[in-house]
Amino acid sequence: MNIKCLIFDCDGLMFNTEYYSRQNWKNMGIKYNLTMDEKFFEQITGAGPTHFKKVMDERPDIQKHLTEIRANRNPTIAKAIEQLGNINKKGLVELLTYLKESGQYKVCIASSSPCEYVKWLVSTIGYDYPFDVIIGGDMVKNAKPAPEIFLKAASMVNIAPENCLVLEDSKLGHVAAKNAQMHRMFIKDLVEPDDEFKALIEHQRNDLAEVIDFLKTTNGPQY
Repeated sequence: MNIKCLIFDCDGLMFNTEYYSRQNWKNMGIKYNLTMDEKFFEQITGAGPTHFKKVMDERPDIQKHLTEIRANRNPTIAKAIEQLGNINKKGLVELLTYLKESGQYKVCIASSSPCEYVKWLVSTIGYDYPFDVIIGGDMVKNAKPAPEIFLKAASMVNIAPENCLVLEDSKLGHVAAKNAQMHRMFIKDLVEPDDEFKALIEHQRNDLAEVIDFLKTTNGPQY
């Protein structure tokens, strides 16, 4: 394995946004007496517009409240950032520091969320990192679980898919990475993998800082 490019998911992987997003969903569920189980959250985590619409079409009871749910999501996240200073996932700054100092990797973000939203979150990290590419779901025709967004990122930095490592917390992201024929690493957030998800996992670490040792072991020390 020769890793030359890391491709980060955003929500739930770099930032603790899924927690606050899920709290928003649950608050709306309480308000309108809506049932939202773990399977529901697994289905929507990391989903692009097409897949998300498919899930919502099966839940008209939730769908009619989507406007309110969406309107509350970003303010809920923004409030958490204001109160805490940042909502970085464990090890994010450590990994980015290693990647910046090594200078050996292309580093991309490929998220199902809109690009401007992703850039806003990146601005809250508290660490200035020169990402090579930031791609949002609004920049591709076919969102995850299609491989388009990962292939686009690799193409933009001129790295072959087999030399890319995708860091993901969602099942849909892993499907997309596998379809792109890229190496993939699962870092758990809120979704507990079922058997189908487990079968997709190639590598797994507890947090982003642990990716550093993986890279050193796989590619050798970079500095």
